Amino acid sequence: MIKSFKLLNLGFGNFIPVDEVLAVLNPASTIIKKLVDKCKKEENTKDLKTGKEKGVFDFTNGKKVGSVIYCSYGRLYLSYLQPETVIHNLANHK
Repeated sequence: MIKSFKLLNLGFGNFIPVDEVLAVLNPASTIIKKLVDKCKKEENTKDLKTGKEKGVFDFTNGKKVGSVIYCSYGRLYLSYLQPETVIHNLANHK
């Protein structure tokens, strides 16, 4: 039996599992910029608990980063969508 799960649309045909999202952040903040830089340095490493790859995944297709999505195991996703839009998409799944 296949387990069904809900996906969050981050734009340009990119989706992530809704259950993994911990926060939707504004990229303009200095602390968030530091978090993105830290996660970029962790690319190609794996979370010891889950075995999932850490790092930053850029789903902007060259557009300006509108939001940063922080996941349960430390992975970050960059989206061109504004945080309000991502939250709206997220709210439609819960």
